[in-house]
Amino acid sequence: MGISSFIVENRQALSKEACERIIDFFESSKKHHEKGRVGGADWTVDPQLKASTDMYCNFNSSNFVGDKNKGEDKINLDLLRAVCDTSVIYKETYPQTTELTQWQVRTGYNLQKYEPLQGYFHEHCEHDSFDSPRVMVWMIYLNDVEDGGTHFPYQNMLVKAEQGKCVMWPAYFTHMHRGQPSFKNTKYIATGWFVYSAGCAVSE
Repeated sequence: MGISSFIVENRQALSKEACERIIDFFESSKKHHEKGRVGGADWTVDPQLKASTDMYCNFNSSNFVGDKNKGEDKINLDLLRAVCDTSVIYKETYPQTTELTQWQVRTGYNLQKYEPLQGYFHEHCEHDSFDSPRVMVWMIYLNDVEDGGTHFPYQNMLVKAEQGKCVMWPAYFTHMHRGQPSFKNTKYIATGWFVYSAGCAVSE
């Protein structure tokens, strides 16, 4: 009997049109961009660990005053549906997760852009501080990157960057991971977390 990876890939979570709409929204919102940060309680910018352009977003409402005509509500709906659909697949694949304290999608999420040779180089997990409510991680690749993806060393697994794919995995040290930089292509992703319901969350 093989050992499960506890990583689920939902390969058609988002349509090509939805992915391109999210990329267009990201590129048209440059005033909200910031350099990629790393760390737990004390966030720092360290390009040796992570080189990216990030934009923090929120499922609950339009984030940016004056940007409402850029379609953020539609983007939020598309992403939330993809993430929740993937969580259903995850619970069907690993029904033991339904025995945990109720967990839901965290309201905050990130859109990220990695230029060629950029990446999250440092192996890390998402449950990285004593008071973190994170249970699961979700990530959606917004474009195809032939030589890019996400590497999970303990699982000896490279998840390929394929447009519209939503990937979900546990937030803990068992699932250390790092980005697989592309030599020639730019990679766009959306990523966020599931948290115990005591955290700020939205319902499925």
